[in-house]
Order: sequence, then C-alpha cells, then structure tokens
Amino acid sequence: MSDQKNLPTVSRRDVVQLALAAGIVPLTGGWAAGQSRTEVEVLMTNALMGPGLREVVENEANVKITDAPFRTVTDSISRLLAPGGTTRFSVMHAQVEVARNPILGEKPGDEKIAPLDLAKIPNAANIADVFKDNYIRRDGKTYSVPGTFGFDTVIYNASEIPEADPFTQSWGMLFEDKYAGRIAWFDSALHMFLCAGLYLGNKAPEKMQGADLEEVQKFLVSRKKNVRTFWTSFAQGANLIGSGEVLCAYGPVVMRASLEQRKFPVGSAWCKEGVLSLVSGGFIPKDAPHKDLAHGIINAMIGPEYAKRLTKAAGYLSCSRYGASLISPEDAKRAGYGILDGTVKHHGISQPANFNAWVEAWSRVKSA
Repeated sequence: MSDQKNLPTVSRRDVVQLALAAGIVPLTGGWAAGQSRTEVEVLMTNALMGPGLREVVENEANVKITDAPFRTVTDSISRLLAPGGTTRFSVMHAQVEVARNPILGEKPGDEKIAPLDLAKIPNAANIADVFKDNYIRRDGKTYSVPGTFGFDTVIYNASEIPEADPFTQSWGMLFEDKYAGRIAWFDSALHMFLCAGLYLGNKAPEKMQGADLEEVQKFLVSRKKNVRTFWTSFAQGANLIGSGEVLCAYGPVVMRASLEQRKFPVGSAWCKEGVLSLVSGGFIPKDAPHKDLAHGIINAMIGPEYAKRLTKAAGYLSCSRYGASLISPEDAKRAGYGILDGTVKHHGISQPANFNAWVEAWSRVKSA
C-alpha cells in the first residue's frame, strides 16, 4: 500500500479558486454577511456544501453552515445512532435506502429523526414524481424528502484508458489484470461487495448472505493482488487519479466533478452491469438544536438556484423538477440524468439486512 503522505493534495483555497474561475462563487456578500447568522452544523457529503452551493443555502436559509467531515454513509448513520448522536447536527443528508431502516427504528417511537413540517419546505412541491418512493415516511408523517441523486461507477484517467474499449464500460476494470497495480478500491464493505456482486452476475447483490457472500469475499481476496491502495475520502480518491498513482478507481460522481474542475482528463464508465445509483435525502435528528433553521436548509437544497448549480459544482443531480431543465441536454446526459428514463442501466444502493456479516467479510478481505 502506498504512502498517502506523498500524494499531492487539493486545498480548500484551490477549490475556491477553481470555483471562482468557473463563475459559481460570487465575489461579494460572503463571510461578512454571515457573521451575524446562527451557526448550524450539518453532516453530509461535503461537496453538497462546497463553493457555489454553501452560499445559496446560507443566503436562503439565513444561517452560517458548519459542515462536519464526511466519510461514508454508514459512518454517518453510526454517528447518529451512537449515544448523544441525535443532539449534535441540525441537518443530515444521506442515501435514503441505506438510512431508512436504521433511522426509523423497528417501530413507531423508535425514530432517531424528527418529523418534518412540510409547510416550512415549500420547495418539496417541486420534487419530481419519479422520486415518490424515496421519501421516508411512517404513520402519515414525513421524516425525509429526497434532495439529490447520483451514481457510483469506475472513474479513470481518460488520457491513458480508451473510452471506446468495451472493457472500460465494466466494473471489471477494478478487478481484472489489465490495470494491475494501478487500481484503487473504496474502503467500504457496502460499496465494494455491491459492485463485485454485480460484476459476478448477481442481480440483487444487496441480498447476498451465506454462500453467496462468501463467494464474493473469495473473489475480492483473489483480486486484491491487482490493487495498489484503498481510499477513504473523496479528496483522497480524486488525488490518487489526479496524481497518476492509479489509472482507475471506484468513483462516486463527486470525485469526477473534482477532477473536471482541475481540468484533468477523467472518464466515468457506464458499466454494462449497471452503475450503482443512489438517492439522498435531508432529515433532522430528533434532538437537533436548530429545527426551524434546519427546515430552511432542506428547503434551500431542493430550490431552483441550488439545483442549477449542483451538477457543475458537485457532480450530483437534483431531485427537483428544475434539475435537468436548467442544464443543456448534453450536460444532462453526461451527468447521468439517463438514470431517470432508463437509458442508463443502474442498480440502487441499499443496505443489506445482514450488514454486520458484510463488514466482517470485508475485514477478512483487507487482512488477507
């Protein structure tokens, strides 16, 4: 495994300068205006509060955002479920089908999140109908509304890997010998077992258990020899590609967007087995310190201005009806809006019921 300390890094200043150059960050009205606003801490993929997006949310919700470091969705849910976890963050934003069962709990009264007052989230009326199953509801109450969607795939150095090669359009890039020693995996049991399961032909990999799970574990152990390193943060993963240390990596769209902002020649595979799609929604921990302001944050994140900037700034797509209508058809296609009309094959990310067994299996893969 390589020494990550020697990798070039992307500083916050670099990101801001890139965003300024792209015209997505205003030059005025920023920090000074925010000094008198209430500080609200949120936990979500940090790119969702990156340059060009944070300003929209802060201005529309009249808050000052502090976004805690994000690692993985399962880590975020673990932080919510831990003792005292419902008191720290005012808003969380996570993959709906991973978060749904843990944050609702087994029965009414077990919820770790507060019901939403949709009168305080008027932009929810503009959420596209295709996302009707991605709300989190129980007993007539709404606990989360869908806000963003995206997909995970293989991202690669397009100057060295040909897009037209059929091998490029497959999860196989992460497992086979062709790019041995130049591959990075995501240090996540959920994501690596899902994509490996799809590659091996499993139509519902989230249901794997017993012999099926063991088969994928053995496969990952056998292909680990081709892997140069594992990444644990989006910035680290993007830097592995951008520095040339690896040619391809498991890659959420936010990593591709980061590299595109750096003018790096990055490609993303439309995997023939299906990209891993995800819908994320905003919710409020049940003991959150600023619930009224939290509603305003969720509302801003599904508003037209946020939707217009989202894909360029972060790579994600908006669940709002405004989303695809505010960018060119070419940009919409590249961004992945084809997931909605079926022109892009995809498989939704959801957390298996026996997730602890997956975590244990992943530990065995890493230690092998």
